[in-house]
Parts: sequence; C-alpha cells; structure tokens
Amino acid sequence: ISLAKKITYDANADKYYYEGTTTEVQDVSITAGENAEVSITVTETDSKAYNAYQLNVTYPEGLTYVSASGSGVEGDNFQANHDEAGRTIQIIGYGADKASGTAAAKLTFTGSTVGEYEVTISSAKVDAAASAPTQNTPDAAITDAVTKITVTGYTVTLGEGLTADSFVAYPGNDYTFKATDHHPVYAKSLRPFL
Repeated sequence: ISLAKKITYDANADKYYYEGTTTEVQDVSITAGENAEVSITVTETDSKAYNAYQLNVTYPEGLTYVSASGSGVEGDNFQANHDEAGRTIQIIGYGADKASGTAAAKLTFTGSTVGEYEVTISSAKVDAAASAPTQNTPDAAITDAVTKITVTGYTVTLGEGLTADSFVAYPGNDYTFKATDHHPVYAKSLRPFL
C-alpha cells in the first residue's frame, strides 16, 4: 500500500503541509502458516521529505498479526500499538525526515485459514517536519487503502521416503503423494476436510 502525498505551501502559515493522497494496492498470496508483509510507503510527487505520521490499520479474523517495523531511518521514532481484541494497529512515527518513497511501516501477518482477507488503512495523517511541532497533522484523504491477502492452501510436510508433485494441499481437492522407494509401489490420495 503506498500513500502518495502532495506537499503544498501555505503562505499564510509559512509552513509546508501535506494535502491529498492516492494509494497503490499490492496484493499478496501465501499458503496457510506463511507470513505476508504489507509495506506502507509515503511518496511525495516533488520528492520532499515527510516527518510525522499516524496510521490506523485494521485486519480481519483469519490473519494473525506478527510484527511491525518502521522506516529504518536513523533518528526515526517508531511505535506500533496493537489491539488484538479490536484487530487494529495504530502506527506512530516522528523524529527524522524520511525521503519520499520510504516505507513508513512494514506489517507482518500470518495466514491461518484459507480465504481472502483485507488489511485496511482506516485513517492516516502525514506531515512535513516544519509543520509537525506547531500544527495538528492533517488527515490524509485515502482513496484506495486495501491490501488483499489470499491464503491459498495448506503446506504439506511429508516424512522420509515420501514425495509429491506439490507440497500445498487445497480444501476439497485430492492430494496425492507417493513413495520414493519403488519396491512396493503404492500411492495414496487424501482429501483435506474444511
């Protein structure tokens, strides 16, 4: 998910501030038990830096929140407050300027159940360094804030002496594995229940 920001100059306030946003959605496909990373990148069309930000993110059941990390820029103060019961994450950052195109946050989720899930930025505020200490950070108008995470199947681990054409099983489909030792020749098909 990329938040594209435009910085304009307010001659009355003599301060830069961010105005308007667009977003680019990056969908992810994983198997159950794998991690999916959602990167939130702030981009400014004139390549000006951003400083302070607050993002509120929601996610549904079927995904498990694992972790969050910040921009990695030295001097950036990053904090992620996770409310497991409400399935929300509040992300706050400030301190160091971050170049346009720098990820403000990277969120990691694990897919626990096969299905399609949406991670959504429910609100966002982003501002330049000059405005951050003296003004309230303005709301960002998010136009498309959803990343879809598709959990496609279950990873299969076979014991020694067994192999298969695929190591992912899908609900409702047969899964066939066979012995690598060809003396007694046999194959077995299973149908995962879900």
